Amino acid sequence: MARKGSFSAISSKLVHYLADRGMLTQSQVADVLNVDKSFVSRVASRQREFSPTQMQELADHLKLPLGVLMLDSNRPAAPATGERKKIMDLCERLIKQCDAAILEVREAKAHKIETRRAS
Repeated sequence: MARKGSFSAISSKLVHYLADRGMLTQSQVADVLNVDKSFVSRVASRQREFSPTQMQELADHLKLPLGVLMLDSNRPAAPATGERKKIMDLCERLIKQCDAAILEVREAKAHKIETRRAS
């Protein structure tokens, strides 16, 4: 029986997205996350789910912002129209802005660490 966790469908779509695009096999996902391959198989079948931290680890491994990875791996099968499209477009813009802000914070922290080491 499939688990009804909030991340189970998102996690499953992510596993299939990575495999379908030749980005990571289930075995490689397991290696990146340091989990058993059977766990990733159960994620793919919606019996288990990734934690948000695990999703971030995959995005970091792929050198992609998490928001972009989530948007790309969870696109609806049919294009949205009307008011739903407006809402989805707004959400996508906000997610990308958040990704950019997170990147700026990470770069600022890295710069601060480098500056401290140099002193």
